[in-house]
Amino acid sequence: MNIEQNYYEILGVPSTATTDEIRRAFQQKARRYHPDVCKDPDAEEKMKRISESYTILSNETKRRQYDARLRIKQQGQTSSPEKQASSSEPRPTSPSKRSTRRPTQTGKKTTNNNAENFQKLEKEWKKIDILIIYYTKLPSRNNNEKEIKESFYQTIISSAPQTLYTQISDPTVIIDFLITKLKETDVLIHHGISPHKKAKEITIKVIYDILDDIFKNCEKNTNANFITMIKYLNEKIKKIQADQEIYTYINKHKSQVMEELEKYLKEKMEELINSKLKDTQNKR
Repeated sequence: MNIEQNYYEILGVPSTATTDEIRRAFQQKARRYHPDVCKDPDAEEKMKRISESYTILSNETKRRQYDARLRIKQQGQTSSPEKQASSSEPRPTSPSKRSTRRPTQTGKKTTNNNAENFQKLEKEWKKIDILIIYYTKLPSRNNNEKEIKESFYQTIISSAPQTLYTQISDPTVIIDFLITKLKETDVLIHHGISPHKKAKEITIKVIYDILDDIFKNCEKNTNANFITMIKYLNEKIKKIQADQEIYTYINKHKSQVMEELEKYLKEKMEELINSKLKDTQNKR
């Protein structure tokens, strides 16, 4: 939630707009500025701001929090000129007492960290990608060749999570990365861009198998960051639903891959909750 941006102005609605009016405004903006249809070089950045605005204003709790912060900000801007002038005058400070602290840039640092993490994971993913392409080229004419091929696939699945974990220990970062890869693969298959369609279909299967491995570890450690993981999954599901709205209005149909991902994450969230409940009952 960025209070520096006026989400109402971005969507072009008044602060008194209803949920339906906000949704309609979002849909109109999405159709106009989505990078797939808009040739404006800033289209992607505009679409991010539009999506962020809709995510906040379409959620009753987040909208209430945002409105409260916005009111505080506006009250501060409309305070008396004399007060602003007096507060803006520099106060004399002795050289010995001057602060040497630099202003923190937490948001920027987090973004940079995420970009660095994704670069590390992307480097490791290329190794997995090569194995997937090699796997698709293995023959499977008889039972013996099928067994060899299946054994090779299991090798990819068993080594892939560890390959990614060697770079990043936070499972949510890896899940973010895998969802990004899933979206990329979906686009490649949908638009027929990929020369290795079979490899891309196998990639989707591999991603889900890696996700299964991550969630199994989460179930084993239900006490470790359980609330954080549930909140994270809930936010991911909402983001996918918002993306689906944009995709549907652009392409006139839903993305099957994203639909399956939404269903998958909901199932995993339920499994984690049930695992936590079972663990609590066993301790009683």
